[in-house]
Amino acid sequence: MIKAMNGIETITNFSTFCDALRKVGFTQGGSDNTVCSLARYFDPCIQWHTGDADTDPWEWRIRAVTECEGLAYGKVFFKKSGWITKEWYPYFLAVRRQGKTFDELYADGHVTHMEKRIYDAIRENIRLPYFEIRERMSCSKEDRARFDSALTKLQSKLLITICDKAYKLSKTGVPYGWACTVFCTIEDFLGGNCLEDSYKINPDKAFSKIMDHILVINPKVDAKLASKFIKG
Repeated sequence: MIKAMNGIETITNFSTFCDALRKVGFTQGGSDNTVCSLARYFDPCIQWHTGDADTDPWEWRIRAVTECEGLAYGKVFFKKSGWITKEWYPYFLAVRRQGKTFDELYADGHVTHMEKRIYDAIRENIRLPYFEIRERMSCSKEDRARFDSALTKLQSKLLITICDKAYKLSKTGVPYGWACTVFCTIEDFLGGNCLEDSYKINPDKAFSKIMDHILVINPKVDAKLASKFIKG
């Protein structure tokens, strides 16, 4: 198990979570433990949605991507939240992007028109909060579900990732409302070298390496579920 193989101890705060994540390499978010999750190591003091930056995992999402080097967060596993470290990102990229750029994926029909519009807006502006992307897409209420689905798929395909949070501003420049996530491309967040490294990795070998690591973490994992976890 993780504890025996990597020395993972009880997670009591943000710092110990980041240490554990760096050791294990990737984990599902929330309390979902179908393949691998660090949530089982949470001390009882870890509580969701308290607003405590040190012990609330909801707050860790933005803290980790803004304060820590090489920790990426987004909807990357089963269309739900998850974490991947920079060390493991090239292997997931090799599997999911198969050595192709965004434009090549679009040309091959692996990216929808809505996904391309969203990606182009983010790529052109470097970083965009959720509400600004929606405004640029001019989404109607009927398009809302399609827009959200496209945003999730772009994360799952490892084309964009969460990189910060932002608030809407009033006419006088005062922040208001709930904080929204900010998105950027993977290349912008992790650097071009991460993508270049993925091009050097055979997709089948990358898949096997991730699978072998999952089996160390969770020897009893369902093989089909683990495969879906890897492929996104």
